[in-house]
Amino acid sequence: MKSNKTIWQEFCYDLVEARKDDILEEPYQNIVEMNLRQLGWSKVQGEICPKERINIGSHNQIEPDITLKIEDKPVIVIEMKRPRNIITPRQEQQLLSYMRLQKTTIGLYIGDNIRMYYDTNEELPLMVWQIEIDLDAEGGAEFVDFFLHDTFNKQRIENYCKAKANDIKTIEIMNAFQQSLSTNKDATIKQVLTDYFVEFKKCNKNLVEEVLHGLSFTIQPSPSSASQQSEPLLSVATSGMVVSQVSKDKRKRDVTKYSLDGGRSYYGKGRFVREVVAHFIELNPNLTFEQLSHIFEDHLQGSYGVIRSVDSIDKSSHDKKDLRSRYVMSEDMVLQSYDGIQFVVSNQWATYNFINILNLLEKWGWNIITDR
Repeated sequence: MKSNKTIWQEFCYDLVEARKDDILEEPYQNIVEMNLRQLGWSKVQGEICPKERINIGSHNQIEPDITLKIEDKPVIVIEMKRPRNIITPRQEQQLLSYMRLQKTTIGLYIGDNIRMYYDTNEELPLMVWQIEIDLDAEGGAEFVDFFLHDTFNKQRIENYCKAKANDIKTIEIMNAFQQSLSTNKDATIKQVLTDYFVEFKKCNKNLVEEVLHGLSFTIQPSPSSASQQSEPLLSVATSGMVVSQVSKDKRKRDVTKYSLDGGRSYYGKGRFVREVVAHFIELNPNLTFEQLSHIFEDHLQGSYGVIRSVDSIDKSSHDKKDLRSRYVMSEDMVLQSYDGIQFVVSNQWATYNFINILNLLEKWGWNIITDR
């Protein structure tokens, strides 16, 4: 019996070859349809449905690239693009429209990589899982586990997507919370405490706010664990009196520097990410700002995003006076996309989100040198 890894390698072998030649979308789709049959899906029995026409009103029709069905009910919609296509939000919206018309919450994109999307009733579908088209891709066995016909279970995949969506939402909320702590600490902590005492303890809001009004807060690193990760530890002080003590053991600030060029130049986290984006543009000079935004996705950083156009920062800085300080804004650090949009890179990086950049670079196979 073949292992899931072997099945994955057989599934993606021709796709890998197609990427080398950057073949057109139609022959690329033909390969995918053939390989879906290797996973046990049947075209004869109506389970693989390419370009199936769906009526919209009395005059219009759409044709999703591929719809997978079980017992004549759509379970997966697949959006096909050329093997070097980098998906855009517009293409994601197109996939979402197909998913909703077919009444399925799960969609696949197959182009430069394979992505699984979930409909969370937002403007765009949520990307919950992805895998590179590579024979030795880490998630190959998992892909087969998801989509092998004999073991396919739509409810199991939906449960997985719901859990991933919750994880992504939680990370976004906690990143925003941590960012808020760094910019407006006292107000953030007071709001959290107010919500807790009023919503969960059913306390009088006015009295809670009156008590909290006289408090100030300090955040210091907790004693480092074996993994050398620090966690915020609060101390609360009023009228100069410490209410709760903070451990005196303080971990040294992480001052690791990173190099992209074999050790000739080293940078701290914020400047290093800027150099990553700049080098990526050198390698891929024909990408628009929208395409770059989809590669350097906001969630990699958090509330500020990895990149942001200078124009949008200028428009928002009237309300957020310190916004410009959150980006590498000096004139010689401004970058420009293929479509002429000037943009900058966030400098708000710490261990918890910088690991996202390192993981991305590892996936690309970039060689990074550290200097501690």
